[in-house]
Amino acid sequence: MIRLIDMEILKIKRSSIIWTLIFLPVFSVILIAFLFANNTFALQSLLNQWSILWIILLSALISGLVHHRENASTQYKMILSSPTSLFKYEFCRIIALNIMFLIGNFILLILVFLTSTFLQSTVSLSHIVIAIIVMYVSSMWMIPFFLMISRLLNMFFSILIAFFGMFIGVICADSSFASFVPFSWPSVTVSSITKMNVNGVPMDANQITSFPIESVLLSLLFFLFMIIIESYLFTKQEVSNA
Repeated sequence: MIRLIDMEILKIKRSSIIWTLIFLPVFSVILIAFLFANNTFALQSLLNQWSILWIILLSALISGLVHHRENASTQYKMILSSPTSLFKYEFCRIIALNIMFLIGNFILLILVFLTSTFLQSTVSLSHIVIAIIVMYVSSMWMIPFFLMISRLLNMFFSILIAFFGMFIGVICADSSFASFVPFSWPSVTVSSITKMNVNGVPMDANQITSFPIESVLLSLLFFLFMIIIESYLFTKQEVSNA
């Protein structure tokens, strides 16, 4: 499994996907620096926008690009002719993609440290770091989900569903059932740590918020569920197309 994961990571490093991992965090930070440079909650706004917009788009793009690259180059023929189990291969590909997804969020973390000297925040830097970690964990399910959509439909539909998910996530974030809406999980968890509402308005100083641990646990369960579903569907679809 380690060999398969290393092989997929090497493929990604040699593609344009690596530039996507760099571009989106850099662009989001530049945008916040331009719009909120003089505000005392600039870093919180950065994480707020990342949780409702950029992290969803990043997961959809890298998942779609991985499928597009493999389909355009060999139409999965090399994978189908390999003695490796298709379920095992897809499982390892998802893990490799999640590692790259983690790197994209780690780049955001580095940029937060670099810009914290001039971008302000009303919460500590440690809170910002924890928020990025929790946001990544609650978003891991998106990788197998968008990979599945890209394979079964195409990359265009994957990105279209990502934008639709952004609206659904924002609309449902303040509802009582937000913990059961996957696209709301990143923004809901981040909001409770950064003390900023999903709509971008800072919370009142006396407003009491509890960390939605159920959203994190459900996201992990959904991640495992999506890995199994996507790996299983990969074997069925690819075998039938062989």
